[in-house]
Amino acid sequence: MADLFQTKRSQAIRLYEKAGQPFTATTKPYVSSLPVIFDVVEAFPSPGPVMAHAVARAGQVYRWFSYGVGNNIGDGFGNTYNCTDDDTNQTDSNNTNGGEDFIIEGMSATARSVRQLYPSNQALNALTDPDVLNWYRGIVTAQANVPAAGLDPAALGTPPQESSPYNLESVLFSAVSPHISLNFQFDRKKVEYIGTLDEFPEGGGKSYLRSNGEPRTDNRYRIPEGYIWRRKGQKDSDFNVIGTLQRPIIVPISLVPLLGTAGSETPTIVVPQRIVLDIKLRAHGLSLDFPSQN
Repeated sequence: MADLFQTKRSQAIRLYEKAGQPFTATTKPYVSSLPVIFDVVEAFPSPGPVMAHAVARAGQVYRWFSYGVGNNIGDGFGNTYNCTDDDTNQTDSNNTNGGEDFIIEGMSATARSVRQLYPSNQALNALTDPDVLNWYRGIVTAQANVPAAGLDPAALGTPPQESSPYNLESVLFSAVSPHISLNFQFDRKKVEYIGTLDEFPEGGGKSYLRSNGEPRTDNRYRIPEGYIWRRKGQKDSDFNVIGTLQRPIIVPISLVPLLGTAGSETPTIVVPQRIVLDIKLRAHGLSLDFPSQN
């Protein structure tokens, strides 16, 4: 009697066995990163503000796994750049690599980095290192053709809510993740509602202060029944995880004097124009393929 229920892993392996030729199996995850945008508004008091509000506007839509290495994508500040291997490991947008089938059996998420856009001012105009300037200004330059990422644990140049360990959490990620709804979409037709982003744990090594749950490679949202992400050209071959921010998220932030203004009677406190939170998703599971002939 045939099994009345099979996991997608069992179904896929049986199909490969029926082909009657050797095949390979690996468990390398697929990864994809996208920016969540916070506008910085309502700085107080005026003049000489010391606080402001970072607002992630409702209705932002994120389409993870929708681009490949080298594709031109937005950086969250109105610029574009050719994405690199730390953005994604996909060769082709929406598709698996090298004609393989991938059984999705888990998902994880991490707040990869936080970036900010400061307006031009006297302090920043004194900078000469293009990568440092790129980090403060959120720009893509000829010298640094990707947005610079960094970490500011002592809040020397960024609001402490971005990355200071005194927060005891990744503030911006914790604020938005319960309100980003997630769907799996295949071939822009079949849509499966999954839940919200806070259900996807860390899935990798990280500081406990900034991780979403325990920072272990096996800590993931598990899907034991699985979904089959088919090889390019087959039904269910175009796959995206679509996230939608369902409501505006407001995070009051503290402003800091830029680039060391000790001894100055009037510290140079500058209000950032925008803050971007980069979120990386990982799809975990099993890939099946026939060996290369080379």
